[in-house]
Amino acid sequence: RDAGFIETTPPIMITRKNGSQRFVEFAGYRFEDQEVWMMHDMTKRHLYEKALRKSEERLQAIMDNASEAIVVIDGDGVITDFNIAAETLFGYGADETVGRNISLLMPSQYREQHDACMRHYRETGKSTIMRQRRELPGRRKDGSIIPLEITIAEIDHRSLYCGMIRDLTEHKSLEKEIADICTLEQERIGQDIHDGLGQQLTGLSMMATSLKHELEKHELPQAARLDEMIGYLTQAAEEARTLSHGLAPISIMPQGLSDAFSKLAEHIRTTTGINCRFESEQSVENMDVTFSMQLYRIAQEAVNNAVKYANPRNIHIKLENIHGY
Repeated sequence: RDAGFIETTPPIMITRKNGSQRFVEFAGYRFEDQEVWMMHDMTKRHLYEKALRKSEERLQAIMDNASEAIVVIDGDGVITDFNIAAETLFGYGADETVGRNISLLMPSQYREQHDACMRHYRETGKSTIMRQRRELPGRRKDGSIIPLEITIAEIDHRSLYCGMIRDLTEHKSLEKEIADICTLEQERIGQDIHDGLGQQLTGLSMMATSLKHELEKHELPQAARLDEMIGYLTQAAEEARTLSHGLAPISIMPQGLSDAFSKLAEHIRTTTGINCRFESEQSVENMDVTFSMQLYRIAQEAVNNAVKYANPRNIHIKLENIHGY
């Protein structure tokens, strides 16, 4: 028979003379015509492995019962863990994602950016996203895009990264509902000012002008005093129209947002002398009225701040479609 290693046994529990229990492993060797069996005390290793298995089982139970989606990736962006909540959120099973790159769960336009961030962190150890809550879009198995809140943490410097992910769909829907209500209320107030107060002031101005003509026919000196009143009424009517336009600047017509931006640029040129111009792509039209109103408010605030604090000679407002947004 050939000399060499015969076999090794799995850990076996034995009881010592003093009653304590140990775990041992037997290994057999053959030398010429003799067999030698050696016994190794594996108690510490056995207990360590048992504790490790319990820890892993406990961690897996926590992940599987977590309400938030949890995705763990390695330093190359390859998914190593994908819990049940993540399966529900993204529509993939763990067997479909583990071993694949995290870019599977991202819209295409964000994949290169993610790879660059990971590369920069590995090379420098610096990151602006670790342990910071960020809102980013995610891509489900059916191709739909969903808004997500993501917090990323490094696991014990093992080049593993844990992402805790929350679905913001309902939150964003509620935000939009609130924005819709505010927008509709602003539009109603603006329309009321235009149709109510504005029309009344215009009517009063016309009545005062008519009265002035009557007084002038009779050569009464009070006619001259009406000029000042008519001026105030005209100014008040113009201010009411301006206030009405500020509350509801965008019409429901397809070109409403572009028209509103064009008027904003024209207003800045007229009132400040700053060269303010606006340009737009045709493809950005036909947007939701509430979304259009929010874009207008953002641009209006930015332009007003530029006028107040930057002392600009030129202001350029540009509306364009980037990656479908």
